[in-house]
Amino acid sequence: ASDPEKFFISLNYEREVTGNLEKALEISESWTQTYPRDVRAHTFLFMLLRETGRYDRSVEEASKAITVDPDFAFGYVSQALSYLYLDHPEEADKTLAAAWDRKLQPSNLFLIRYHTAFLSGDTAAMERQVMLAQNRPDTEDSITHAQALVAAYSGQSRRARVLSNQ
Repeated sequence: ASDPEKFFISLNYEREVTGNLEKALEISESWTQTYPRDVRAHTFLFMLLRETGRYDRSVEEASKAITVDPDFAFGYVSQALSYLYLDHPEEADKTLAAAWDRKLQPSNLFLIRYHTAFLSGDTAAMERQVMLAQNRPDTEDSITHAQALVAAYSGQSRRARVLSNQ
């Protein structure tokens, strides 16, 4: 196995088999230091940072991944999620807008935009995301599920049930 593959194997062994996220994080940090231009190294690091509640650092690491590969959609998604966890929906929206400007439209983009609109109380923006997600098999179900959750949260249990059944 190559050195990057060894990092990948060791990191995933610690993360998935032993459940030792701190050791996985240590391996991931070594990987990014050894191969700073490897977007996969940054990807695992920002995921592990987010999984261990280090959202500020996850934002920074996602930014590095985006710098290494500006067309890497998952970097934008991860950064936006970390901003949401930090309760910065405006920053999440800016990140998603940057992805959109690059013509990147991963399925999570619509869902995260829906969530940021919900947190901001912008029902028009929520509906825009629902419309954009229509006829996208990779997105439509998750948006409908989010709508069901919002309906339930808002006390609209009948509508929540209908959406959930969809």
